[in-house]
Amino acid sequence: MKNKILAITILFNTFFCVRAFAQITLISTLNPASTGDVCGLAYDADSAFLWSYGCNALEIQSYDTLGNLVISFPLPGGGANDVDLEFAPEPFKINGIEYPKGQLLLINGEVGAAEIYVIDNLTGEALDTLITAFGASHVVGGAYHHIRKTFFLVQDNVPSGNQANRIAEIDLNTGDTIQSFSIPEATNNYEVSYGDIDIGPTGNIFVVSSIRDSMVEFTPTGSLVQMHGLPATVGNLSSIAIDCFSGEAWVGDKSTGNLYRLGNFPFGGSPCSTVVDIDEIKPQSFYLSDVFPNPFNSEFSFSMHFNQTEKINISIYNLMGVEVKQIFEGTISQGKKDFSVQENTLANGVYILSVQTEEFAISKRIVCIE
Repeated sequence: MKNKILAITILFNTFFCVRAFAQITLISTLNPASTGDVCGLAYDADSAFLWSYGCNALEIQSYDTLGNLVISFPLPGGGANDVDLEFAPEPFKINGIEYPKGQLLLINGEVGAAEIYVIDNLTGEALDTLITAFGASHVVGGAYHHIRKTFFLVQDNVPSGNQANRIAEIDLNTGDTIQSFSIPEATNNYEVSYGDIDIGPTGNIFVVSSIRDSMVEFTPTGSLVQMHGLPATVGNLSSIAIDCFSGEAWVGDKSTGNLYRLGNFPFGGSPCSTVVDIDEIKPQSFYLSDVFPNPFNSEFSFSMHFNQTEKINISIYNLMGVEVKQIFEGTISQGKKDFSVQENTLANGVYILSVQTEEFAISKRIVCIE
């Protein structure tokens, strides 16, 4: 293989999903049997899995969008109330160490100054910890900012003085507070209780609270953009997880444990997805389709299109980079090729489907469930 391997995932065209600020709608409701109330919620768009943490629970749990339990593992450090979960939509660095897109992050806000953990998605092991300079044991939510390459934290209304109802931007290398702003000052007394924040694709911040029937949107520097009403049956929100690829969001109900899937989410004219235009990299290239189904049980399929005859290797790797199955190795002629893979030896978990030629490499995240 030549040294000049291109990371195709960083070369892309962006297209725009233009959405008016229509009323947010309720698409569906989920109530996983073992969730109870909800204090932390994250959505991994690559696997289409929800990750949930119940208040003071002992485990983090992951579900598919039908509510089926996929995996669970103990919460590092034991149960807590002020906890959030997050997935960065791109590779990121904490403490100067780079981690891949799709890595689970845990925010523990009940330990004085908030701590951000990098968590192994399969075992729950804490791989790294950033101790921040923000928080008074009541940081209830956090989110990675894909434009500023920083992290935002929100503290609830319990601490005294100007520490309550406050959002802070955190340096991911040092844990220092870059800036912070008060929520009530910008919103005429919108207060956060068991709330959360997430970042939209334009970089704006969305805040929910269990004691408010609306959601508030800020710029990253604290300017109020708009208050957004919620559907009539949606409330008591303690968690939010945005899926900018579908233009939707998942929110969690603190009191019932319901997970609501919301549509018409107010992204405005924001980039909602990316596509890889391989022909812009080199005229002689290939295209890899989505994998279906994903997650899969014992079989999945995908297609490829080649603009010329290529020598390729198609393999499945675990998250440690170890090859667990080779699907194809050889020469493929120009045109479209369909692949159907029968696989019943993989354990539950997340894997990487990798396609490599002599000059290019491309990969997709796949998930096996029994």
